[in-house]
Amino acid sequence: MNFTVAHYHYGTFEIKNDIWNYNFKATFITDAKGDISGLSAPIEAGVKDIRFTRRTVKMAEGLIESVIGEYDVEGMTGRVYKRGENTLMAYVSGQPEFELVPFKDNKFTIKGWPGYSVEFKVDDSGKVTGAVASHPGGVMVARKR
Repeated sequence: MNFTVAHYHYGTFEIKNDIWNYNFKATFITDAKGDISGLSAPIEAGVKDIRFTRRTVKMAEGLIESVIGEYDVEGMTGRVYKRGENTLMAYVSGQPEFELVPFKDNKFTIKGWPGYSVEFKVDDSGKVTGAVASHPGGVMVARKR
């Protein structure tokens, strides 16, 4: 199938298919940080727009093991650890545990907390040196011990 896609307005695009003579507009949905979190489109007549949610990505092999450890987080101690086979968790003194959900590259979102994310910093040799946690109120920088 071939479709023609043309920008319509902001995150909305007009999709055309000459064979079926079926045109519709699809809108990309972004989160508070401007990352695409889904797509909404009137795929089927007579029903509400269908929303497609961005799938989580599979972590690069070895990424979990490379980020596990203790971090200095602005005078507090943070810890990243594995729960079960593939669940990555984070904890900072005085805070609840957070599940880190793979998003892209070395970036993770925090499950159940829209607008919150953690990006692990990697040096040229591939070693994790720290992390940057972003949230609606600002940014926290952590150095890996």
